[in-house]
Amino acid sequence: MPRFDFKLEPLLRYRERIEEFSRREYAEALRLLDEERGKLDELEALYLKACGELDALKARGELDRWTMYSGYLSSVKEHIAGQRRIIDKVEAHLAEKRAALAEAAREKKLIETMKEKALKLHARRVDRAEQRLADELYLARFKKGSGDAL
Repeated sequence: MPRFDFKLEPLLRYRERIEEFSRREYAEALRLLDEERGKLDELEALYLKACGELDALKARGELDRWTMYSGYLSSVKEHIAGQRRIIDKVEAHLAEKRAALAEAAREKKLIETMKEKALKLHARRVDRAEQRLADELYLARFKKGSGDAL
C-alpha cells in the first residue's frame, strides 16, 4: 500500500504557524485592553474619592482648599477622558487582531479540509486496489481449482 503524501503539507504547517502567531497577537491585544481598563478603573476610583473629599471641604467651608481640589478634579476628569480615548484605540486594534485571527483560522481550515478530502480519496484508491487484488487472488484460485468456489 502506498503511503499517503499530502503535497500541501508545508503550506498547512505554514498556515498553522500563521494562526498561532495571530492567536498570540490577539492574546497580547486582549491583555493590553485589560490593562488599560484597569487604569481607567483606578482613575475613576480616584475621581470618586476626590469628589467625596471636595464635598467634605465644601461642607466645612474651606474655600481655598476647595478651589485647589476643584482644579485637581478637573485634571483627573481630563485623564479619564484621555484614558477612554486610549481604550477606544486599543479596542480598534483588538478588533483588527480578532479579524486577522479569524482569517488565519479560515485559511488553515481550508487546507485541512483539502487534506481530509485527499486522505479520503487515497483511502478509496487503496481500498479499490486491495479489492482488485483480492478479486484477482480469488479468480486465480478458482481457475486453478476444479471450478469450485472457496
